Amino acid sequence: MIQEHKLRGKALENLGNRLMPGCTSWILEAAPRERSWLNPNAAGKGGVGILITNKFAKLVTANGSLYHNRVVWVKLEGVERGNIGLACIYAPNIPTDRRHLWFLQMDALPKDCEWIIGGDFNMTERPGDKLYDCGRAISGLERGTWYTLLNTLQVSDQFIYQGGPRYSWDNGQKRLRCRLAQLNRFYTPL
Repeated sequence: MIQEHKLRGKALENLGNRLMPGCTSWILEAAPRERSWLNPNAAGKGGVGILITNKFAKLVTANGSLYHNRVVWVKLEGVERGNIGLACIYAPNIPTDRRHLWFLQMDALPKDCEWIIGGDFNMTERPGDKLYDCGRAISGLERGTWYTLLNTLQVSDQFIYQGGPRYSWDNGQKRLRCRLAQLNRFYTPL
């Protein structure tokens, strides 16, 4: 899964094979930035994709996108464990928009899969998920929708770490300092 590639137009061509030769890719164009109509190939904002080695890509039987290119998903059939769904998500910053996206996924994603979802969710679930108040803590209303989505897809945060920081590094730091973050996550089958 790739996140926030920021590419549009011709700049997006062959990205999958440049990153992972011999793969099949489902890569969505980034949203335009302001005034991007002046240059259709200018860098955008966001952009997600899924790259799968050709060995497994032949098992993909369905794919799609949701919510203005913020979600790309594929369904693989014939995998030993059963059908597998992969969804790469770049969630909006605005809680009401995220909540709408959670509802869309509940309705649109195939139900006959074991799901693996990953991405930048632009929120934290618990106060301890960041070492500072990032202003993106999930609200009570959104929390209910979020947990309903996780339950619908039958996934949970099963991040395994070996003694290091539990969450991804937050790159938006001054003075190159790092702190624990939980904006980028993976959720896997229960």
